[in-house]
Amino acid sequence: MNDTGFLVAMLGKEAQKAFVLNQFDSYKGALFENACAQAFVKNAKPLYFFKKRYFFRD
Repeated sequence: MNDTGFLVAMLGKEAQKAFVLNQFDSYKGALFENACAQAFVKNAKPLYFFKKRYFFRD
């Protein structure tokens, strides 16, 4: 997602209403992550992600 506004639009009406009313506590993580990713991309920095590996014993 290249635009935080589009992200909010894709989250649905409930998220849009919460954002307008400044009650978007449950969405802060997603919005902050998206805004940071935008800043990195605009400054030609690579994006990384963490993928947890699970090890199972028999």
